[in-house]
Amino acid sequence: MPTGLPNRLCFEESFAAALADPTCQPLAFIVLDFDDGEASGAGERPRARDATLKAIGAVLGGDSGDKSTAFRLGSDEFVVLIANCDTTAAQYRVDALTKALAQKLPEPQPTASMGIAVYPDDAVSADDLRHKADL
Repeated sequence: MPTGLPNRLCFEESFAAALADPTCQPLAFIVLDFDDGEASGAGERPRARDATLKAIGAVLGGDSGDKSTAFRLGSDEFVVLIANCDTTAAQYRVDALTKALAQKLPEPQPTASMGIAVYPDDAVSADDLRHKADL
């Protein structure tokens, strides 16, 4: 687990628990999708790939001062769940993540797209929130 982040199963359990807890709402769902296998280092040397994944994990899993947890869903897809976070606050978090990733990721830096969805405003299921955030 080069990123040090919890996996998809942990995400599903945490997401279900957050949905069941009204004190977590609104619940922001930030999706980060690194393009064309760049984060997993397709074609890179294993050490370079691992360094990139560790840097991503450090940025996403770092102490941000909010009630957030980051997860690695797949080789190039990550999600950050933030309790008690509306769309405006989530946008601030995306801006902060963008800056931190630009500073911390080794060269050549992978490109990524980021999207936001908020429960219950935008959708009520994990799949629908991810779809909304990926648009």
